[in-house]
Amino acid sequence: MKLLAAVVVFVIGAVYPELATAQQDTGIDFANMPVGCRWERKLSNGQVWNEEFTGRKGSVYVVRATNAKKPSEFVSSTEFNLEGHRVKLTWANGSWSTFTPFSCFAVVGKCTYVYENSDKRRDEIRSVAKLRGNVLTTRSSVGETNFGDEQTKLGPFRVWISNRSPNYWTKVTKFERCGLSPSS
Repeated sequence: MKLLAAVVVFVIGAVYPELATAQQDTGIDFANMPVGCRWERKLSNGQVWNEEFTGRKGSVYVVRATNAKKPSEFVSSTEFNLEGHRVKLTWANGSWSTFTPFSCFAVVGKCTYVYENSDKRRDEIRSVAKLRGNVLTTRSSVGETNFGDEQTKLGPFRVWISNRSPNYWTKVTKFERCGLSPSS
């Protein structure tokens, strides 16, 4: 059965290479995103953030989040590797989290990374993710503790336009300055 699946993937990849790539490529597509692209994100705790792509800085892409109700109020800065996967998150109060080599949250298949934060927490996180259409289902665990399934819907540039887990949700309500048609 595994051989048949491998042959099907190979044939699809050979005949339709864009489908084979799209099926595995779930990092945010910053290479094609215009600097200044911004999206509004509502969170289950009532907060609303504006997240803006500020460009490439060395070997990372940067997204800056501000309070949508007070745009001058900085919330966080997130760094992504060149494949669009999160590597560092820094909050307004100076606390931080790193993901080494990168967060596996949006990586299709099995993946392991190390999460560390400014409170000296260090966890090895294992995840398994499946992609169906533009919906990514991820199950992550530390040791024997399973965090439950998270479902993430990918939108323009593979930005996470909705995310739902057992204890929170987020949803993008609009995009601005992204060069998208009104129907995107």
